[in-house]
Amino acid sequence: LLSYPALVGGLALVASRFTSAVPALAAAWLVTATCEMHAYLLWGGNPTILSFALVFAAISIFVMPEGGAHQRFFPFFAAGAGLVHLIPLIGMAYAFPIALVVWLSQVPRSARKPLIRSFVAPLAITVVLLALPYLFGARPEVSAHEIAWVMNWQRETWHAYRGTWENFAWTIWPYFYQHFSFGVVVMGVSTLAQVFVRDRRQLAWIPFVAVVLLLVLNSRYWFLPASPALYPERMLVLLLAPACALTAVTFAAIARATITWPRIPRTAGLVVVSALLLVWSGSRAYLAVERAGERITVTADDLKMMNWIDANLPHDAVIANNYGDAGAWIPALAFRAITHPHTNPFYFDEIDAWRMRVAPKYLFIGEHRFYDIQYQRDAILLDGRDYTPTHTEGDAHLFIITHPHPASASDSWMGK
Repeated sequence: LLSYPALVGGLALVASRFTSAVPALAAAWLVTATCEMHAYLLWGGNPTILSFALVFAAISIFVMPEGGAHQRFFPFFAAGAGLVHLIPLIGMAYAFPIALVVWLSQVPRSARKPLIRSFVAPLAITVVLLALPYLFGARPEVSAHEIAWVMNWQRETWHAYRGTWENFAWTIWPYFYQHFSFGVVVMGVSTLAQVFVRDRRQLAWIPFVAVVLLLVLNSRYWFLPASPALYPERMLVLLLAPACALTAVTFAAIARATITWPRIPRTAGLVVVSALLLVWSGSRAYLAVERAGERITVTADDLKMMNWIDANLPHDAVIANNYGDAGAWIPALAFRAITHPHTNPFYFDEIDAWRMRVAPKYLFIGEHRFYDIQYQRDAILLDGRDYTPTHTEGDAHLFIITHPHPASASDSWMGK
């Protein structure tokens, strides 16, 4: 939940470049609350959405460029986004430059060159900051089967886009609804409202949206550089920026259009409309939070177990675990190594090589299963020969493995 306010704040910064703070915040709330929230709440506040929040904050600095000292902050937002999670920043690097060119074309010619020069230093500093970790750290060698895993994730999982060049015009709309749900209604109404608003500044979002759609289509063909990082469902999240900007401008236009109305009818009308939107968006947000609770893999008993592990197991202990329960959180919460960590797919080979060298002495099975799991609680509890219970908290169990052994060469992390 901490990542969601950060996301709303980043989007509000983008929208505030076109209007005042109140409609910007209202638009950021309405757009995000009415979406399915797959891309933020249902991910449990992971680094991806924090990276998107920083990406939107970075975009807000160069939206409708005016120059000024605030541009010095761009490297910290952009590099921060990339260092937290690189995927959102790569999407921004594709989608935003064309929109920036359109906004620059709206700046008087005499002011254009100084503005362009003022971009050079922040962009150069951003590149340096992003490069620093890779200058001092080892980079994995990407194998063919790691690439194949990513390709399968982008093309065959439930959130994959399954259209083609030929049917893109009508298959993209169900894909929108799959990921944005009723947020599509807000986006559509705000887009249509631009016919009456007539704000030329919003024209720059047209190439921005076009590039994002191209990134989604690219997941079927991989014709762009860095395609393994261009996950289609995450590229769609970039569309929240134009959606919030258009919605905020629409709110501001409605307020201006009704300014001549009698005070009481105008106030009553705005209160009623605001209340209806608040109830609708609030109910959508409440349902999303309820569904998000079903996806949380760490329960209160799991947390007690993490504390016990931290206090009682050797610091060099290796624990066998399920990826689909709280076991994936052991390194962060109990500070012990596990056999099936949550990691960048381009480290799968390195993890497999490590797993064939170490023999885990413990097995953890969490209380709440979400993804598919390798170790079934009931089967392990019935197995008195290979696993000995050592500690239990509710339905969270820790076992001692009777005959520890490393993973075999055929026991790959990928797909498990």
